[in-house]
Amino acid sequence: MRFLVILILISLVSCLHTKVEVKTTIFPLGGGVRSIVVESRDNQVPKPLLPSSMLIAADGWSLREDLPSRRSADISFARLQDAPPPFALLAKALHREVRPLARLTITDWGLFQHYAYQGTLREVVSRDEIAHGLLELLEVTLATGISALEVWTGPDWDLTPLVEELSGKGGKGYRLATLIWEEIAEGGEGQEQRIARRASVLLHGMGLEIPAEEFKILAAENPAEIGKQIELRKRVHDWLAARISLRPDATGKGRQPILPDLGAILFSEAFASAWEEQLLERFGSDQAVDAWAEATLAQVGGLFGPGGTASGSYNFRFHVQLPGQLLRSNGWLGDDGWTFLAFTGKEVYPSGQSLLAESVDWSPSLNAILGLPPRNEVALGWMAALGGSNHQAPPAGFLATMQACARQASLIPLRNLVADEEADGGEKNVAQKALDYLEDSR
Repeated sequence: MRFLVILILISLVSCLHTKVEVKTTIFPLGGGVRSIVVESRDNQVPKPLLPSSMLIAADGWSLREDLPSRRSADISFARLQDAPPPFALLAKALHREVRPLARLTITDWGLFQHYAYQGTLREVVSRDEIAHGLLELLEVTLATGISALEVWTGPDWDLTPLVEELSGKGGKGYRLATLIWEEIAEGGEGQEQRIARRASVLLHGMGLEIPAEEFKILAAENPAEIGKQIELRKRVHDWLAARISLRPDATGKGRQPILPDLGAILFSEAFASAWEEQLLERFGSDQAVDAWAEATLAQVGGLFGPGGTASGSYNFRFHVQLPGQLLRSNGWLGDDGWTFLAFTGKEVYPSGQSLLAESVDWSPSLNAILGLPPRNEVALGWMAALGGSNHQAPPAGFLATMQACARQASLIPLRNLVADEEADGGEKNVAQKALDYLEDSR
C-alpha cells in the first residue's frame, strides 16, 4: 500500500515550468481584443509538451502558433462577458475545471465614461472544501489509528482525553493538520523548522514538551542521538499513556486499559502495519485507499496548493489596457496605459488572484464648456459629489440633460432641470449636486 501516513503530505515534484500571458484591450464602446501566449520549458526535456491539465485557446480563438511547447492565439469581441475564456485548467481527480473570469463595467458620469475591469483566476476548490478535506483526513487518520491501538488496549477510546482533545474541527488535531498544511503551502527555506516551531507551541498547550529542535530526533538513526531519542520517546510515551486512560463512566466505574510497552509499539513497524490493516478494512482494498487519498488530497490541494493537480509550476501575467487615462490599478504600470498583475500558480491557492483596474475617458465637448481639467482628482471628486461614497451611477434623465448641455454648449439645460418643479426628484437632486460641485471648483 503506497499510502500509509495520511497527514504527511508530500508536494509533487515536477521540472515543467509554464508561463501564461493574457492581454486584454478594451475599446470605448466595450468591445476589444484579447491575446494569450502559453510557453512551457523543462530543464530535463529540450522540447517539453504543454501541460496536459491545461486547455488553451479553444472556442473561437484564432491560433497564431501551435507548437508542442508554445501556443499563442487572439480573439476579438463585442462584449467582454461574451468572449470565450483564454484557457481552462482541469482538475481530473475532482472532475472539475476552472477558467479565468473577466468582467467589465462601463458607467456614464456625464463628464466622462468610467471603466472598471476585473480579471480573476480562482482555485478549483473553496476554502470550505479545503477545511472539510483536512477534517476528513484528520478524522480518518484518528479513527484508523485508534482502531490500530485497540488491538492492544481494548475499546472505548471515545471516552479518552486524547480523542476529546484531537477530534473535530475545533480540536487540536485539526489545528495541527492545518498549520502543517499552511507551512507546506508557504514553502521556501526553513519550512521544516517553521512546522516544528508551530507544532511545539501547539503540543505545549496539550501538555507535551517537545522543543522544535528535538522533533528530528524522534525518527533519527544517528547513534550519537540514541540517548536523547530514548528520553524523548519515553516523554511521548508517558504523555500518551496518561491521555488514553479511560475516564469513569456515569456509574463511577471506569476502566483502565492494560497497556503493553506502548513506546515499542508506536516507534516500530507494528503500529504502522496495524494502521495499514485498519485502512484496508475501512476501504476494502489498496486501490480504494489510494483512490480516497487521491480525491481527498486533491480537495485540499486543489490545482496549485501542496500536492496540487496542476502539472508543474506556473507563472501568470494578466494585462489590460482601458480607454482614456488609467485611474487606478492593483497591478504594475506598463507603457501606453497598460497595467498588469504577475503572480505564480502557488499564489492562486487558496483565494485566487485578481487584476483590478479603472480608467476614465473624458468628454471633450463638456470639458470645454465647464473648464474642468481632465485629471483623476477631478474625476474622483465628481463621482463622490454626485454618487456619494459608493459612487452610485447618476440617473438617465440627468445624463440626457448633460448631453443637451454639450449640444448647446451651455449649462442652461442643467439649471432648467433643477428649476423644473415636475422633474424627477432624484434627477433634480443629482443636477443640483453637479451645479454645486462646479461652483465650488471655480
